[in-house]
Amino acid sequence: MARRQDVAGRRRAPALRLVPETLVAFGGVGFWRRQSTGWDGVDCGARAGLALAALREGWMTVGFSGPARVAAKLADIARSRGARIVRGRPMR
Repeated sequence: MARRQDVAGRRRAPALRLVPETLVAFGGVGFWRRQSTGWDGVDCGARAGLALAALREGWMTVGFSGPARVAAKLADIARSRGARIVRGRPMR
């Protein structure tokens, strides 16, 4: 994936395309895993249980905006599976 440039010409990482939190909660991580064409990962908001389900389902990029302490634990679990936790609200 090509890197984008900001207005000042600096190179920045490409935006992640994450399935929005409301759709993940509604359809479930398993549903979106089967429909994953074009998505880089799932945004689980502050729902740690949903983030764990996403990791179990095999998602490699999981957005989590909950408490830092919980995020650190999720990041450890994600690393052990070769995945990553993205903090905050990534761009879609």
